[in-house]
Amino acid sequence: MTAALIAAVAALAVGYVAGRYGPGPRLLSWAEDHARGGWRDPANWAAQVIFAIALAWMWTVHPRRTLANVRTWREAARRAAEPAPQLRIRRTDPNTEEPTQ
Repeated sequence: MTAALIAAVAALAVGYVAGRYGPGPRLLSWAEDHARGGWRDPANWAAQVIFAIALAWMWTVHPRRTLANVRTWREAARRAAEPAPQLRIRRTDPNTEEPTQ
């Protein structure tokens, strides 16, 4: 019983320290800085592992948010591929600021 209590308190303490320290954003920042080294660079391989773990975390912990982001990215890409509507230029009268025809 006491071993389980000690393990639970230790897990809470580790979780609290990890939450206060915030290793996730720091690791991702490091990985973004080292992901351009090429396939022979060990730092690049470590960065790819960090990216894979972060992606798995997002899909596991926040599946709805992640799917909503994917849908948003796809919609933005689809809209970017569509031609823009024609621009209509309307001249205004300087005295009345009403459109002239």
